[in-house]
Amino acid sequence: MRTSPSIPILTLLISLLLAPSALAHPQDGPHADLRLAIDAKGVTFQVGLNLAFMDEAVPVTREALDQVAAVEAEALEKAMREYMASQVVVEIDGVTIAPDIQKYEFFAEPEPWMIGVFPKFGARALIRCAITARYAADDPQVVKVTWPTYPRDMVAAELEGLTGPDGQAPFMVLEALLQTSDGGVSIAPFSQAKPTIEWHADESGDSRYAAVPPVPTLNEPMRASLLGLVLLAVGIPASMVVFKQKGRPAGAASLFAAVAASVSAAFVMPTWLVPIPGTGGELQLPSNDDVAAIFEPLHANLYKAFDHGSEGEIYDALERSVSGPLLGTLYNQVYNSLVQAEQGGMLGIVTGVEPLSLEVQSIAVDKQGRAIIDVEHRWRVEGTVYHWGHSHTRVHEYKAIYTLAGLEQGWRIVGQQMREQRRVDEDGQVADQQTEPSRESF
Repeated sequence: MRTSPSIPILTLLISLLLAPSALAHPQDGPHADLRLAIDAKGVTFQVGLNLAFMDEAVPVTREALDQVAAVEAEALEKAMREYMASQVVVEIDGVTIAPDIQKYEFFAEPEPWMIGVFPKFGARALIRCAITARYAADDPQVVKVTWPTYPRDMVAAELEGLTGPDGQAPFMVLEALLQTSDGGVSIAPFSQAKPTIEWHADESGDSRYAAVPPVPTLNEPMRASLLGLVLLAVGIPASMVVFKQKGRPAGAASLFAAVAASVSAAFVMPTWLVPIPGTGGELQLPSNDDVAAIFEPLHANLYKAFDHGSEGEIYDALERSVSGPLLGTLYNQVYNSLVQAEQGGMLGIVTGVEPLSLEVQSIAVDKQGRAIIDVEHRWRVEGTVYHWGHSHTRVHEYKAIYTLAGLEQGWRIVGQQMREQRRVDEDGQVADQQTEPSRESF
């Protein structure tokens, strides 16, 4: 699928976050990477376990502890498939669903230079498997997932001095990345004390998105009572006739009666109103102060697309904020980045979008009669990389020119020009700067 220049979220979440899976950082001991995605057709469970964890989960003996021969790899795969089918329990709306193992991969040859980084478990910390299991069900409302295995957390014991009730190292708490059909992204903990996580459908999924003010409308023309105009049109000539025949007092009284009758008709029959030509019809453009209330929720809603996993949900999320050719460009890039994550790359999620400044450059009406706004916006995005139980934060700062249009479906972003992008260190200092427009920016 072809891609083209796009948003800075892609710089944040693709070029920096979607590194090769060989660069993942499992701890020196048993480690698990658990990712759950719930959509309208069921549940997808992606499981990544290193060999040290697999040794705790399934009883498969090997000739060498830190090596896996081909025949041993086959036995290990069989045991892991059985483990997913019989011990990992996924219940959807009260029914236990059997898994469809869509993918099983085994990585038996880690980079030799990395083995020395794990002095206790060595290759066992790096040799790993990746399993994708699908649990089909229409429109899940309640999902329960039970994870059965919890090795001792030696890292917590050694680095933090933690112990369990038995005085030994505590059992591990596993953090699963949970993506849900309403667009939510969260961390769901599994523990030996609470091995089951439970999710309930959010019927108000639209509440995740910030509200955007309505588009401007045309000024209403002034209106007059049709009956009043008729009475007035008849009354004026009649008063002139009376004036000529009977003099000024009678004519003035007649004119006054006509005006009073027409005004009374305007109140008695207000539904008989007609527009006055030459009044109204102008577009009520927002003020400079109103622009921030329009732009900021539109921009924030863009990043919700990374909360979704299915093609339709990604497109629908983007369509809330973007229109025109930019919509297709962003859809392709967001979808491709999520596919890369599923294929072994690290998964990044947006954890914060902070507006820094907004300068209105113009507010006008285009040839189609639509309100058009150009703004210069500077903002920061915080993204978290989640892989193998670790999370790493990245912060980037951007400046861009955006064009907004008031369309029939509401305000939408229809154009952008990236001006600056820079990475911000943990101490808030700018780490690097790129003043030329980025080819991988939004």
